Amino acid sequence: MIDAWVINASPLILFSRIGRLDFIERLAPGILVPTSVLAEVAAGRAKDPSASKAQIWAAPFEVPDLSLPQSIAQWDIGRGDSQVVAHLLGTSRWGLL
Repeated sequence: MIDAWVINASPLILFSRIGRLDFIERLAPGILVPTSVLAEVAAGRAKDPSASKAQIWAAPFEVPDLSLPQSIAQWDIGRGDSQVVAHLLGTSRWGLL
């Protein structure tokens, strides 16, 4: 059974753009947003006003970044993506990328 969704920056911003962040709350059994993901969302605020709404909405679901295993770090996929994958390893969670 899935216990939570770990959410990346793009879905947060896209759902915010269409005004439907509530879909995530309705569908996900739990929500986790790594600190690095929130930082990526915050970095986009100047270019995209919906990023600010996404950041405010996601703040209560923030979880600290994990230490990255070398196997993930070597992929060089970015901090937010890496943290989503790290939070999925060995768990019964889904990633929303």
